[in-house]
Parts: sequence; C-alpha cells; structure tokens
Amino acid sequence: MLLPSPFRVEIFDTLGSTHDEVLSRARLGEAGFLWIMARSQTSGRGRLGRVWQSPPGNFYASLLLYDPAPLDSIAQLGFVAGVALYDAASEISGLSNLRLKWPNDLVVGGGVKLSGLLLEAVSTPRGRAVALGFGINCATSPKGLEYKTACLNDLAGRHIPAETLLVPLSTALDVWMKVWERGQGFALVRKAWMERAANLNQIIKVRRHADVLSGIFEGLDSSGRLLLRCGKESVTIEAGDVFLI
Repeated sequence: MLLPSPFRVEIFDTLGSTHDEVLSRARLGEAGFLWIMARSQTSGRGRLGRVWQSPPGNFYASLLLYDPAPLDSIAQLGFVAGVALYDAASEISGLSNLRLKWPNDLVVGGGVKLSGLLLEAVSTPRGRAVALGFGINCATSPKGLEYKTACLNDLAGRHIPAETLLVPLSTALDVWMKVWERGQGFALVRKAWMERAANLNQIIKVRRHADVLSGIFEGLDSSGRLLLRCGKESVTIEAGDVFLI
C-alpha cells in the first residue's frame, strides 16, 4: 500500500479503538501522520461517547496529527476531513449521490448514513496531538438506530475492501489540508463543503439537548456553525444532531 508522503500506516486485525491507540501513541511521543487502522474494534466510539459498532469488513482508522492549526481553528479540520472523505468515497465507489450532513457525516439519498468522523485533541510533549477518526460502512451497517444506515458495497453493487479506501482518503486529505492552510483557507473548504452538502436550502431538524428546531438550512457561517432559518429568525447552531426531512 503506497500512501502519499508523509502518511504511513499500521494495520491491526483487532483493536479496542483506533482512536484510543492514536492518542496513546501520541502520549508516548510517536511521530505524526500515522494512520492506525483496524479490521474490527471491540470498543469503537463516535461523537459524544456513543458506541460505534465495529464488525469486520468496514473501515476503521484514525490519523495522528500534531498542531495542524491554531487552537481556535482545529474544529475546522472536521470539515476538511468531511470533504476529503466525500471525494475519496465518491472516487472508489463511483456513486454520484453522496452528500455531507452537518457537521461531518457522509450520507446518501435522504440522509441515510454511511460514515462518521471523530476529532479529539490532547496535549503531549510534542505539542497538541489531534486524532482524526473515520468509521465507514463498507460491508455492513448497524441496525436499530434512530436514523437509517447503508453500506458502500450494497450501494455500489460490488465488493469494496475497506483497506482500499486508505490511499484515496490520504491523497484527498493531503490536498484539502493544503487548501485549508492551517485555517487560512477555510473559506475555500467551507465553499467545497456546501457544494457537497445534503439538503442545503431545504427544511431540516436540529436537536440540541431536549430542544428540536425545524427550519431552512442556509449553510455554514465563517466558523463552520450551521445557519438555520426559523421563520424570520436566523439561528446559529454550534452543536447538535441534524435530521434530514
């Protein structure tokens, strides 16, 4: 597997969590641009500590980066990763109906979820370490969730080995991180993200804790926050779960 420089990879049959392994390596002084990939996980996790079901056949990998941007711009990396994931998945699957759902899910059609991203940062002797994690449904998708899910194999009508995603994903990340330029180019990333967005200028629902807002998804502000038009009022959403209607 030939990754673009400076990316490198270690692949495991089973890990508790690729994310936890990356953070552990960072605390031990491991160099950056290291992918930790697992064919299955026993303790996979997603946003807000949610369990990420991790049977064999899907893509589970986390990337170690150091100080990719000033602290107030690091959250933008989620949008960089989303655009890169969209490009890589579109390339390898041939699907033309993939979309991005705020803040960083890859979906198909009317919001059927294909993947998720997880971004975490910790302080280490080398500097601020960032773990950028990807979970992509290639062979199977979880059932019994509050949203619909699908897998790339079913959508593409052919077998897509999980490991084949790593090269195009690394290549796309390399491209978009250079465009992003440590936050200086976020306007270009924001534009690219919105060009790939699901339900832009359509009605969506956003759940924030116990509140659910319904309105027109107007796009992202200059920081990546979601802009929701609720009647005559424009609401800025910093965190929440989006449901496409």
